[in-house]
Amino acid sequence: MMRLNNKTPGNKSKPALLLLHGWASSSQIWSGITESLAEHFCIYMLDLPGHGFNADIQCATVDQFCESFHHDVAPLLPAEYFLLGWSLGGTLASLLASQTSRVKALITVASNPVFIAKEQWVEGMSLAVFSQFQQDFHVNAQSALQRFVMLQTRGSATARADMRWIKSHSGGSLSVPSSVSSALQWLAELDVLSCYRDLDIPVMHYLGMHDALVPAALAGQLADSFSAHKVRRFSHSGHVPFISERSLWLKCIVSDLQSLVEKESDEAGLLRSRAITVDSHATNSAEIIDKRSVARAFSRAATVYDSIARLQKNVGEGLLKLINYGQRSSSVGNPSILDLGSGTGYFSRQIKCEQDKSSVIELDFSAGMLDESRRVSCLLKLIEPALVQADFERLPFKAKSFDWIFANLSLQWCADLASAIQALHALVRDNGVLAFTTVLDGSLQAFRRAGVALDDGPHVNNFCNEEQLLQCVQQSLFGLVEWKVVDHIETFDTVKEMLVSVKGIGAGNHRRDRSPGLMGRDRYKKFCEALESTRNASGQLELNYRILSVVLHREARVDC
Repeated sequence: MMRLNNKTPGNKSKPALLLLHGWASSSQIWSGITESLAEHFCIYMLDLPGHGFNADIQCATVDQFCESFHHDVAPLLPAEYFLLGWSLGGTLASLLASQTSRVKALITVASNPVFIAKEQWVEGMSLAVFSQFQQDFHVNAQSALQRFVMLQTRGSATARADMRWIKSHSGGSLSVPSSVSSALQWLAELDVLSCYRDLDIPVMHYLGMHDALVPAALAGQLADSFSAHKVRRFSHSGHVPFISERSLWLKCIVSDLQSLVEKESDEAGLLRSRAITVDSHATNSAEIIDKRSVARAFSRAATVYDSIARLQKNVGEGLLKLINYGQRSSSVGNPSILDLGSGTGYFSRQIKCEQDKSSVIELDFSAGMLDESRRVSCLLKLIEPALVQADFERLPFKAKSFDWIFANLSLQWCADLASAIQALHALVRDNGVLAFTTVLDGSLQAFRRAGVALDDGPHVNNFCNEEQLLQCVQQSLFGLVEWKVVDHIETFDTVKEMLVSVKGIGAGNHRRDRSPGLMGRDRYKKFCEALESTRNASGQLELNYRILSVVLHREARVDC
């Protein structure tokens, strides 16, 4: 299992930056710059398989590395991040960026999309020179690695100092050469030109003018082939400009990435200022849910959520029973499971306990909920959970990543439920299962009636009805296994208890067209009086939830 280097600096409230080192190196190579970068970014560092922190991990092929990254490393990263790779790390970063929507920008340093020159890409190392180095490495690895360090620093104005730095920050790779042999072959095989053509994110290439491994002339070919990419050249550097011209390199990185952050912020503000129109046929409500409001509400509720979320626990327990009764494949020895809308990790921990060989990823759009899951796991002395913060409608996973997906009372926060279910179908493996519960129209009637006493505005989120949900399922490629509707009634002695319950589980009104600001004392009093009038014959206040539980099965494809 590939691991992040946990000794990483930075404030998690700042934009995330993931660093990938080059061949026969380690994340220690960044130690001279991480402190400066951490002033502006939250830094994450990954040691490649066979290198440094992951010296005991072997990936024979690039595909194995990518699979391990998406399975082991990606869940530990924020929902969005910048990706920077040096040398081989830059080529791998380019490949990874093309496989996920979570990367906001790509920066390569002294990296070639095609390391070995060929007819379509002439600016590379000759095959004869590379083959000779491979042969020398297998005959006398230590001697070859020493020569490789010399090549990295050649042409630098501070070559001797650069060489000492590299040798002292190799992370043990120079002393255990056999561990890096697989990655050497990757250099010969990698070609990420097609990845560059498909990327729709900002891409920047930093090159050393005197690089003996990646020719400076590459700048021209990159500019000709990818006009949208930005190229910077460092006039006094060889293969390690972040060492040779440290101050200038840091200034460029911070400037380039901060400009992207500011641009993104401006664009987000512009989008928020525009009216949003959505086809109501495709959505789970006539209006668009304010997802930021939802995330904030659940974050505020995180620390008390488990103590008051009776409905969520009851509904989730019922869904787990349906999964076990339904088509969940028992033949899968080590199932990969996604808990979509995992909250505090309550059900993830239960699933993991019942299936100790399973791999469970917890995904939620609330940072507070994920933090609470991490805290509870620590208190219970459990393995740190695999956490992902992301929008349910922008999931950062490859196709067929999971044996089953568990989504308890989370999909009602999707703007386009039909599209969301179709996207989840793509993530489920053959014979896998999507099991979800959602709130149906007709829920929270007491709040609806009380709201009428105030004004004509919306006071409760709108939810899909059964017909709309069935249509969404029919439009997907799933097969229907279970469909169950249950009415849940929660009772309270006081209005305050009822309001605290709704607020405590983050289930308040999050419609964009809700009245802004606080209700006010007089309106609040009127609202409470209206709720009081709804007491049942036993004198209790009732809050109803109409809940749909669904189990869907993805059939195995049979090729003719």
